[in-house]
Amino acid sequence: MGAFAALALSLSLACCSKEELWVQSVAVRSSSLASRYVGTPDPRRECPDLGQKLVTRWKIPKSCRLEDGYFLVLAMRFGSREERVLLHPLRHHSGYYTYKLLNDEYFEREGIQSFKAEIVLEDRMIYEWRHQVWVDLMEIPISDEPNWEGRDAAPSELPFEGLSF
Repeated sequence: MGAFAALALSLSLACCSKEELWVQSVAVRSSSLASRYVGTPDPRRECPDLGQKLVTRWKIPKSCRLEDGYFLVLAMRFGSREERVLLHPLRHHSGYYTYKLLNDEYFEREGIQSFKAEIVLEDRMIYEWRHQVWVDLMEIPISDEPNWEGRDAAPSELPFEGLSF
């Protein structure tokens, strides 16, 4: 019976995780209003907000001195292929920050496609949370003119082995 209790205890502890940083994307629509369900008067029911919000929560150890300059960095990529990075100073060891993309701005930017949150101290990342499809982009310099330097043949004359048309 002792082995079973030890196994149960270890499984229960394994399920408990300490999330230092966590981000959730939430759709904002008329069904988000509590007044819709309880029937209280609410002027927003006539013209509800539409869009998306990111709720970022953090919990960092009390041993960290916030005076040292901890920041939350929230990077977002929108459907319109724009990017935005927000910096938010951390003044408490735990808390949350909500970014809202609503109404006209939501439609102009075509929603939030992916995002990444970091807690940083002096340009050093301490904690990180990434959306499932977030990837770091590679910067590739593009010139207007092709560079065929060191090649004897034009692109149409280069051999392509193994291809059949």
